[in-house]
Amino acid sequence: MSHDDKFGERLKALREKYRLRQADLALLVKTNNYPDGIPKSTLAGYENGFRRPNFATLVKLSEVLNTSADYLIGATDDPSPAKPTKDLRKLLQSNDFHIDGKVLTNENLKFAIEFLEKLAVNPNNDNNNDNANDEIAEEFPVDSIKNGEKC
Repeated sequence: MSHDDKFGERLKALREKYRLRQADLALLVKTNNYPDGIPKSTLAGYENGFRRPNFATLVKLSEVLNTSADYLIGATDDPSPAKPTKDLRKLLQSNDFHIDGKVLTNENLKFAIEFLEKLAVNPNNDNNNDNANDEIAEEFPVDSIKNGEKC
Protein backbone atom coordinates (compact mmCIF):
# COMPACT_ATOMS: atom_id res chain seq x y z
CA MET A 1 0.00 0.00 0.00
CA SER A 2 1.42 3.38 -0.95
CA HIS A 3 1.59 6.43 1.29
CA ASP A 4 -1.19 8.03 -0.77
CA ASP A 5 -3.54 5.11 -0.10
CA LYS A 6 -2.74 5.06 3.61
CA PHE A 7 -3.51 8.71 4.21
CA GLY A 8 -7.20 8.54 3.32
CA GLU A 9 -7.70 5.19 5.01
CA ARG A 10 -6.00 6.27 8.22
CA LEU A 11 -7.79 9.59 8.29
CA LYS A 12 -11.17 7.87 7.94
CA ALA A 13 -10.31 5.15 10.48
CA LEU A 14 -9.28 7.72 13.11
CA ARG A 15 -12.34 9.86 12.42
CA GLU A 16 -14.54 6.81 12.91
CA LYS A 17 -12.60 5.75 16.01
CA TYR A 18 -13.56 9.08 17.60
CA ARG A 19 -17.13 8.68 16.29
CA LEU A 20 -16.99 11.87 14.29
CA ARG A 21 -18.96 12.55 11.15
CA GLN A 22 -17.04 14.19 8.32
CA ALA A 23 -18.90 17.42 9.04
CA ASP A 24 -17.88 17.27 12.72
CA LEU A 25 -14.19 16.72 11.98
CA ALA A 26 -14.20 19.35 9.25
CA LEU A 27 -15.44 21.95 11.76
CA LEU A 28 -12.62 21.04 14.18
CA VAL A 29 -9.88 21.54 11.58
CA LYS A 30 -9.48 25.31 11.81
CA THR A 31 -6.60 26.88 9.91
CA ASN A 32 -5.65 30.40 8.81
CA ASN A 33 -7.35 29.78 5.45
CA TYR A 34 -10.40 28.20 7.10
CA PRO A 35 -10.94 29.80 10.53
CA ASP A 36 -14.38 28.15 10.78
CA GLY A 37 -13.10 24.72 9.73
CA ILE A 38 -12.34 23.13 6.39
CA PRO A 39 -15.20 22.34 4.00
CA LYS A 40 -16.72 18.88 4.47
CA SER A 41 -16.16 18.20 0.75
CA THR A 42 -12.45 18.85 1.24
CA LEU A 43 -12.28 16.30 4.05
CA ALA A 44 -14.21 13.80 1.91
CA GLY A 45 -11.66 14.38 -0.86
CA TYR A 46 -8.84 13.60 1.57
CA GLU A 47 -10.49 10.37 2.68
CA ASN A 48 -11.28 9.28 -0.89
CA GLY A 49 -7.77 10.02 -2.17
CA PHE A 50 -8.79 12.84 -4.50
CA ARG A 51 -7.17 15.63 -2.50
CA ARG A 52 -4.15 16.14 -0.25
CA PRO A 53 -3.98 18.63 2.64
CA ASN A 54 -1.41 21.37 2.86
CA PHE A 55 1.09 21.23 5.70
CA ALA A 56 -0.93 23.40 8.12
CA THR A 57 -4.05 21.30 7.58
CA LEU A 58 -2.11 18.04 7.99
CA VAL A 59 -0.69 19.25 11.30
CA LYS A 60 -4.13 20.35 12.50
CA LEU A 61 -5.67 17.01 11.49
CA SER A 62 -3.01 15.15 13.45
CA GLU A 63 -3.59 17.34 16.52
CA VAL A 64 -7.37 16.94 16.40
CA LEU A 65 -7.09 13.18 15.92
CA ASN A 66 -4.41 12.80 18.60
CA THR A 67 -1.86 11.22 16.28
CA SER A 68 1.23 12.23 14.35
CA ALA A 69 1.36 13.61 10.84
CA ASP A 70 3.87 10.83 10.10
CA TYR A 71 1.23 8.23 10.96
CA LEU A 72 -1.39 9.90 8.78
CA ILE A 73 0.87 10.01 5.72
CA GLY A 74 2.10 6.45 6.22
CA ALA A 75 5.69 7.23 7.22
CA THR A 76 5.23 5.23 10.44
CA ASP A 77 2.83 2.62 11.70
CA ASP A 78 2.89 4.06 15.22
CA PRO A 79 -0.28 6.13 15.72
CA SER A 80 1.04 7.74 18.92
CA PRO A 81 1.13 11.51 18.75
CA ALA A 82 4.49 13.17 18.36
CA LYS A 83 6.19 13.60 21.70
CA PRO A 84 6.39 17.20 22.89
CA THR A 85 9.78 18.61 23.72
CA LYS A 86 11.04 17.98 27.21
CA ASP A 87 13.71 20.64 26.89
CA LEU A 88 12.38 23.29 29.28
CA ARG A 89 14.42 26.08 27.69
CA LYS A 90 12.88 25.38 24.28
CA LEU A 91 9.44 24.99 25.79
CA LEU A 92 9.64 28.26 27.74
CA GLN A 93 11.01 30.15 24.76
CA SER A 94 8.36 28.92 22.35
CA ASN A 95 5.07 29.46 24.16
CA ASP A 96 2.98 32.10 25.84
CA PHE A 97 2.69 31.24 29.51
CA HIS A 98 0.54 32.64 32.26
CA ILE A 99 -0.06 32.06 35.95
CA ASP A 100 -3.60 32.63 37.17
CA GLY A 101 -4.30 34.55 33.97
CA LYS A 102 -1.30 36.87 34.37
CA VAL A 103 0.92 36.64 31.30
CA LEU A 104 4.60 36.00 31.96
CA THR A 105 6.79 38.60 30.34
CA ASN A 106 10.03 37.83 28.53
CA GLU A 107 11.85 39.01 31.66
CA ASN A 108 9.84 36.57 33.81
CA LEU A 109 10.66 33.74 31.42
CA LYS A 110 14.34 34.69 31.32
CA PHE A 111 14.38 34.62 35.12
CA ALA A 112 12.67 31.22 35.17
CA ILE A 113 15.19 29.82 32.69
CA GLU A 114 18.10 31.15 34.77
CA PHE A 115 16.60 29.60 37.91
CA LEU A 116 16.05 26.22 36.25
CA GLU A 117 19.56 26.28 34.77
CA LYS A 118 20.96 26.82 38.25
CA LEU A 119 19.01 23.82 39.55
CA ALA A 120 20.11 21.63 36.65
CA VAL A 121 23.77 22.66 36.61
CA ASN A 122 24.33 22.50 40.36
CA PRO A 123 26.15 19.18 40.93
CA ASN A 124 24.74 19.01 44.47
CA ASN A 125 21.09 19.46 43.58
CA ASP A 126 19.65 16.37 45.19
CA ASN A 127 16.72 16.67 47.57
CA ASN A 128 18.81 15.77 50.60
CA ASN A 129 21.41 18.50 50.19
CA ASP A 130 20.31 21.57 52.14
CA ASN A 131 23.60 23.39 51.43
CA ALA A 132 23.01 23.27 47.68
CA ASN A 133 19.44 24.46 48.15
CA ASP A 134 20.64 27.27 50.45
CA GLU A 135 23.09 28.43 47.75
CA ILE A 136 20.30 28.62 45.21
CA ALA A 137 17.96 30.29 47.71
CA GLU A 138 20.57 33.00 48.35
CA GLU A 139 20.85 33.74 44.64
CA PHE A 140 17.08 33.51 44.04
CA PRO A 141 15.32 34.75 47.20
CA VAL A 142 11.70 33.64 47.61
CA ASP A 143 10.45 37.23 47.63
CA SER A 144 12.08 37.86 44.25
CA ILE A 145 10.47 34.71 42.84
CA LYS A 146 7.03 35.78 44.06
CA ASN A 147 7.43 39.13 42.33
CA GLY A 148 8.90 37.59 39.17
CA GLU A 149 12.02 39.67 39.50
CA LYS A 150 15.55 38.82 40.45
CA CYS A 151 16.94 40.96 43.29
